[in-house]
Amino acid sequence: MTPLHRTGENNLWNSRGIRNVCPLSGYVDAIKKICSKFAFPVIDCYSMSGINPNNEIIKTHYMPDGLHP
Repeated sequence: MTPLHRTGENNLWNSRGIRNVCPLSGYVDAIKKICSKFAFPVIDCYSMSGINPNNEIIKTHYMPDGLHP
């Protein structure tokens, strides 16, 4: 299962001042690639769920902290 979108998912620096290796979309791509290699099914929450905290209505009703549904 891929992670959901989150607030600040494309930030280059995390809250502790450490540079992120890649944006969240890079991790999503890696999960899908490895699962495809081994023929594992993938629940693609990142691309298919429609839950994105960048939409204020979604954030208010479903992800108030910008991360957890």
